[in-house]
Amino acid sequence: MRADAPFYASLCDNTSLYMKKLGIVCAPGLTSPTETPVSLESVSSFIQVNGAVQGGFILSVDERLARQLAKRFVIADITDEEAEGYAVEAVAEISNIISGNALASREEPDVFLGNPLMIVTNGAEVKANASVRTAAYATDFGTCLCIFVPASHKAELASIITVRPQDRKE
Repeated sequence: MRADAPFYASLCDNTSLYMKKLGIVCAPGLTSPTETPVSLESVSSFIQVNGAVQGGFILSVDERLARQLAKRFVIADITDEEAEGYAVEAVAEISNIISGNALASREEPDVFLGNPLMIVTNGAEVKANASVRTAAYATDFGTCLCIFVPASHKAELASIITVRPQDRKE
């Protein structure tokens, strides 16, 4: 078993559990090693993982789900327009919570997490030298992806996110 397999399983479990805590039911989808490139949804958070497990965690959601997460994450009632403004920050905080909960489930404090790096664009994808582990979840508000990109050293993570050129209509 790969060293990152239990951590990845915990990331997936915590993604489902936290979404449920927010009142969003995640129907589990495909969970498997996936060849790259893997297309991301429009709002994604990348967190570098170091220590006994090396790589990166990506939580990727579509815009509609990001807005719904913001509405449910923020304590006060907010309008749709306000939810749109908070969506990126809500996804960043939720990815922190999910990865932190996955880290807390480890018996040894031998894994360290970086700060979320946000990717907000259509057409982004993950390309890596190794197969990435991907779990896709369907919700009533759109798709959620839980992705783990294994890496043997930090430099591998520097260029895993690319943006496909969009067809321009002029």
